[in-house]
Amino acid sequence: MKIYRPVWAEVNLNNIKDNLRFIRTLISKSTKIMAVIKANGYGHGALKVAKAAIEAGVERLGVASVEEALELINDDIKAPIQLLSQPPISSVKIIVENSTIKNSILALYILKIL
Repeated sequence: MKIYRPVWAEVNLNNIKDNLRFIRTLISKSTKIMAVIKANGYGHGALKVAKAAIEAGVERLGVASVEEALELINDDIKAPIQLLSQPPISSVKIIVENSTIKNSILALYILKIL
């Protein structure tokens, strides 16, 4: 397959930190920031982006799946990790056992299971 429009992105982690620190100056001190790093940090490396965001003062990370949350936890990320999608029922036990993982309740049946 021929690629007609090659695309790449270069991510500067210092720029991410600077941008997050700048955003912090624009908002109330009581407002918390969540960095969404799902899909491997949108292809830029979830762990590197997560660490940069935390260094810049982000209070919470957002991921798409329990698997993504567990990867961060296994790499010693301690910040709260918000699931942005409904996890399968088979993952509920993992969520309950990991206080770092914060579940969004998108369906009543999940709330009843929890």
